[in-house]
Amino acid sequence: MLLLPILKQNGGGAIANMVSMVARVNLPFNGSYGASKAAVLSLTQAVRAELAAQKTLVLAVLPGAIDIGMGKSFPVRLKYLQKK
Repeated sequence: MLLLPILKQNGGGAIANMVSMVARVNLPFNGSYGASKAAVLSLTQAVRAELAAQKTLVLAVLPGAIDIGMGKSFPVRLKYLQKK
């Protein structure tokens, strides 16, 4: 929110929040992570509504799972994501 005066001075702008698809899809063993991501998504939607009149676009990016090897330590999660 510290940048809002600058956005207003420049006639608008864009804010992009990185969330996760876990904000919308429940995964086993990820309750707290999913809840935190859902909170960021909710905040993004609220700020979008608040700043719409100031010509400021507020977006949430919800990337999906990317198999980079890290998921191998969480086989249940990876298999669940691959089914989606």
